Amino acid sequence: KLTTDWKDDKVGLIAKVDCSDDNNKSLCKKNKVYDFPTIKYGDPNSLEFYDGGRSYENLSQFANAVVSKPVCNSIHKCDDEEMKSQMYEWILSDNSDATLREERQMLKMMSKEFDVESKKLQDEYQRLSDEKDAKVQAVTGLIMAKNIKKYREKKENNKNA
Repeated sequence: KLTTDWKDDKVGLIAKVDCSDDNNKSLCKKNKVYDFPTIKYGDPNSLEFYDGGRSYENLSQFANAVVSKPVCNSIHKCDDEEMKSQMYEWILSDNSDATLREERQMLKMMSKEFDVESKKLQDEYQRLSDEKDAKVQAVTGLIMAKNIKKYREKKENNKNA
């Protein structure tokens, strides 16, 4: 219903894309749409996830507040004042706090995942290093034993000669 409401709008576009259709797979992949339904908005070159209510009323309110405003990008050039205005509106909007919280949470998760994976790599490195040291020690011990044996044989041969 929202797509019909917005079909003739000069600024906003509300479209439906079927990501299960092979013809749309590259578009969905480019925009990181993996789960359904997914709602994204904003600059076509850098779409953001919508995490608000899914009712027609919620979506309509959001579209009227956000989608109806031109986004500064390569398609719609903004002057400095317009760009500052959009930035201030974003900073002051309710969505900015939610977005910042999400970004902080994502950073924490990424950092934790990095720490876990780094620990795995460190543990694997230590295991391989210990394994190598044990093999080197074993080979060194064999070489030493062989040299001792040769020395004793040489000493024995010199004694007998």
